[in-house]
Amino acid sequence: MSASMIFLNIIGSVALLLWGMGIVKRAVNKAYGASLRRLLLKCSRSNFKSAFAGVGVTLLLQSSTAVALIIASFTAKGLVTTPVALAMMLGADIGTTIVAQILSFDFSWLVPVLLILGLVISRTARSVRPKNTGSILLWLAVILLSLNMLLGLSEPLRQSEELQRLLTVLSDEPFLAILIIGFLTWLSHSSLAMILMVASFVSSGVIMMDLALLLVLGINIGGMFPALIASLPEGPGAKQVTLGNAIYKWAVVLALMPFLGLIDPLLDKIATDPAQKIVNFHTAISVLVFVIFIGTTKIMA
Repeated sequence: MSASMIFLNIIGSVALLLWGMGIVKRAVNKAYGASLRRLLLKCSRSNFKSAFAGVGVTLLLQSSTAVALIIASFTAKGLVTTPVALAMMLGADIGTTIVAQILSFDFSWLVPVLLILGLVISRTARSVRPKNTGSILLWLAVILLSLNMLLGLSEPLRQSEELQRLLTVLSDEPFLAILIIGFLTWLSHSSLAMILMVASFVSSGVIMMDLALLLVLGINIGGMFPALIASLPEGPGAKQVTLGNAIYKWAVVLALMPFLGLIDPLLDKIATDPAQKIVNFHTAISVLVFVIFIGTTKIMA
C-alpha cells in the first residue's frame, strides 16, 4: 500500500471515529439530555458535587466540549455561579479521560453484540428514548470498528520511510509537534479521538514514547480551543468559564514539558503497555489539574 493510500485510510478511519462519536453524543442528548442537565443543576451546591456531576455527564456524552458548552450556557443564564461551573469543567475533563481508558481496551469481540442489540432495539422500539438507545449501541460498535481500522493501518505505517523522516523532524522540534497536533485536535473537535489515535500508533511502534508524550501535551492544549471559540457569542460568564478552564489545563501542561524525560519511568510503574501508558498520562494530567485547582475556583472566578 502506498504512503498516500495509508494516510487516506487513516483520515477515513479518524473521520468514521469522529462521526460515530458525534452521533452517540447527539443520541444521548436526545434520549437523556434533559435528565443530564437537571443532574448538573441539582449538584451545583458544592465544588466536589459539581465536579462529580461533570464526570458523570461527560461519561455519557463522551465529549468534554459538549459538557463545557452546556455548563457555559448555564453560567451565561445565571443558573450556576462561575466557581461552581469551573468545578464542573474540572470534572468533565476527568470524565473524558475515563472514556479514553475504557476505549483503550480491546473490545473487538463486543462489536457484533452491539450491532445486533442496537439494530433490534432501534427497529422494535416505539418511543423516542429506546430508539435513541438502540442508535447509541449501533454507533458505539462503529467507534470500536474505526479503532480497529486504525490499529490495522499501523504495520504499513511503521514501514513508511516518509513517515519516519517526518517523525524524526517532530521529535527534534517539540514546539512544532505541539502546534501541529494541537491544530489537528482543534480541527477534529475531539481530544478523545486524537488520544486514541496516538495510543494505537505508539502501541504498534509507529510513534516512539518520547514523541507520543509530547503529542499528549499538544492534544491537551488544542482540546481547549473548541469550547473557547464556541463560547465567544455567549455572555461574559460563559467566556469566563471556558477561559478559566483552559488556563488551568495550559498551566499544568506547560509545567510538565521540561520533565517529560522523567515521566516515562513513572508511567512504567503503573503499566508497561505503551498504549495504556499514553492513556494513563492523559488521565494523570486531568487528575493533576483537578487536585491542584479544585480549591481555587473562587480565585479564578
